[in-house]
Amino acid sequence: MTRSINRILLTALVAVASLPAMAHASALDGTVVVENGRHLPLNVRIDGSTPRFVAPGDRGVFRDVPNGVRVVEIASAGVAPQIERVQVNPGDKSVIRVAALTGSARFRNVGGTPLRVAVDGQFIGTLAPGETAASGPLLAGAHIVAVRDAGFVGHHGPISAVSQDSFEVSPGSETRVQVGRQSATLEVHNPFPRRVAVMVDGRRVGALRGRESMTLSAQTPGAHRVALVGHGKLLAESTVMLRPGSFERWRP
Repeated sequence: MTRSINRILLTALVAVASLPAMAHASALDGTVVVENGRHLPLNVRIDGSTPRFVAPGDRGVFRDVPNGVRVVEIASAGVAPQIERVQVNPGDKSVIRVAALTGSARFRNVGGTPLRVAVDGQFIGTLAPGETAASGPLLAGAHIVAVRDAGFVGHHGPISAVSQDSFEVSPGSETRVQVGRQSATLEVHNPFPRRVAVMVDGRRVGALRGRESMTLSAQTPGAHRVALVGHGKLLAESTVMLRPGSFERWRP
């Protein structure tokens, strides 16, 4: 009789001891998924728990989260923490999508000629001198702006170099970017009756018929060696100094 009672008590103790483990993995728990759409890693806390790392573009899966309203703190470097209150239902999955951090940029043409502006290869618009244009939403971080002269010149259409520069976009703010300041414009005239090639710093940039002119826009300021070549012979050559924002004429 005593042995049977002891066996019953032992079985009861084992059952009681197993209750916390069973409660921890209860069917009343749920799952929280955090999807990181940012270009930065996240540190995620649920109800003040130890933070977990979620890589850029990755998803963090938090299992066995007690049901009810949970407070999720999402932090990343240089950005104010994002606080989300999420309802966790028993046996269900709650998803938090952390959107990419975006800002914008506004471009102003401070040069003397119309400019075509592109950001990361996407055309933004053609800006007249003094005109501005907005980029629309841009991911936070570094971007490249490319500028090309928009005018038509000479017999063979526009001749223009592309200037590129980088700029930073901060989350939730508009970055002001000036374009055209460092470019200069050079008009080259062919005084000869025959067709010539136009060379700048040893590189062919176009051709001119007799007595015609062409305009080379968006040129880098500084000293440039300009030459006219016909039938393989040097016909004229000179060093021309271009100042930022200037319009210079070369008539040999």
